[in-house]
Amino acid sequence: MVRGLLILLLLAVARPATAQSPLLVPDPFLERLVGINTVLVAVAPYPEPTRNAPCLLEEAPLERRALELFRAVGIRALSRAERAEINRRADAAMSRGFQAMREGRVTPEEEARQRRADIEFINNTPLVIVRLATAPVEFGGARMCALSADGVVRVQAPAGLRVPVTGQSFRGGLLLWERQARVFSAPEDGLHALALGAVEDVTGRFIARWREANGR
Repeated sequence: MVRGLLILLLLAVARPATAQSPLLVPDPFLERLVGINTVLVAVAPYPEPTRNAPCLLEEAPLERRALELFRAVGIRALSRAERAEINRRADAAMSRGFQAMREGRVTPEEEARQRRADIEFINNTPLVIVRLATAPVEFGGARMCALSADGVVRVQAPAGLRVPVTGQSFRGGLLLWERQARVFSAPEDGLHALALGAVEDVTGRFIARWREANGR
C-alpha cells in the first residue's frame, strides 16, 4: 500500500505541466494591475479624530507617506484633497449644465468635455484605500492601542463602462487587489509609528504586485 502511494506521488510530481495545470493558469488579480500608472489614494483612520479620545491617528502624515511610496516608483498618486477637487469641479460643471438646460441655453462644448473627462477620470482611476481601525485595550493593567490595518484597490466604474485596466465592460465596481486585515498593538505613544509601518506594509505589498504585473 505504502509503495503504491509513493509511486502515485512520484507520478504526480513528475507529470509535465498541461493547459489545465495550475502553474499555467493566469492570475486574474495580477492581470488587473497591468497598465496602471495613476491611482487615487485614501488613508482612512477609524474612528475619526475626536477631542480627548484615546488611540487616534492623524490622517495627513499617513497619507503623505503612502503618496511618497507610490510616486517613488513612478506611479502618479493623487491625494484625497486632489480627488475631492476634481469631484467638486465636475459637480459644479454638472450644476451649470442643468441650469443651462432649464434656461434653454447650450452648455459650451469645452466645459461639457472637461466635465466628461473629470467624471471618467474618477470612475476609471484605481482607488487605493488603506483602512486603519484603532481601539484602546488593556494588557496587565497597562493601556495599549490595538490597530487593525487592511487595504483594497478598486475601480468605481458605473454599469457597463469599459475599464482600461481590463479592456472589458462590467456592471458595478471592480476589485483589483486586497490585503487582508492584520492586527497589531502598541503603547499609545508608539501608535503613530505602528500605523506608519502598517501603511508602508500595505502600500509596499501592492507596489510589489504592481511591479510583478508590469515587469518593473
